[in-house]
Amino acid sequence: MGAVSLDCDRAVPGPRAFTTADDGCWTLDLPQPPLDRVEYRFAVTRGADTEVVLDPANPLTVPTAFGDRSVLELPGYEAPWWLDAPAVEGGVEPMTLAGETTDEVPVAVWSPDGLADDDPAPLLLVHDGPEYDRLAAVTRFSAAQVAAGVLPPHRVALTHPVLRDAWYSGSPQYLRTVADAGLVRIGERFAVDRPVVVLGASLGGSRPCSSGCSPPPGSAGSSPSRGPSSRCATTTPRAASRSSAASRARCRPSSTCARPSTPSSSG
Repeated sequence: MGAVSLDCDRAVPGPRAFTTADDGCWTLDLPQPPLDRVEYRFAVTRGADTEVVLDPANPLTVPTAFGDRSVLELPGYEAPWWLDAPAVEGGVEPMTLAGETTDEVPVAVWSPDGLADDDPAPLLLVHDGPEYDRLAAVTRFSAAQVAAGVLPPHRVALTHPVLRDAWYSGSPQYLRTVADAGLVRIGERFAVDRPVVVLGASLGGSRPCSSGCSPPPGSAGSSPSRGPSSRCATTTPRAASRSSAASRARCRPSSTCARPSTPSSSG
């Protein structure tokens, strides 16, 4: 074995290269990171080949969008309360959004049980929705929040990026398909109350900002992860067709992710 290095987020301070002792044991000393939870892997180099592996001495792992990672829970870490809290039951209805994109945009709309299609309710639109739900349990979060009375009954629209890089990197066709005709289509199928909130992570986080600031949006708030957000004084999809003022609404960009939330995750 030629070299071993730590593969983790830059939020973890210190060196990355391991050293080896005469007994063949690889070690790396790091200062205590200002985090509660760390996701990591090891990069193992043998000759000209480098392989990224999990920590063989740590059975705690987590799936991510870039493969499984080992997890280190530091003293003081507490898992989010809503993971094990009582949650309302819900169901998902698949649909597609047709517009200017060459491919239709698949979307699955989650609704809590007891919320009729014609009952007006807030809507959360999630880019990378199916993956976001699989890896971050966004509908489980909503279900627990509703059960606890923290949030009112609401729907979650999970959009799937068929052509992610092309759509999320500034495609006006995708933006108009989702933020204009798409939200109107969802509003025709389900009664939407209050402005729509848009959520995304990484490259998908740029879409909420664009969705919030596009000339004809149906959204009024955005929550990108690791990115800027925007808040716009617009209206709901149903009201958008009746109000030209919504198309002229302006945005006030603001930052909501200046520092990691607690518990923090690096990786």
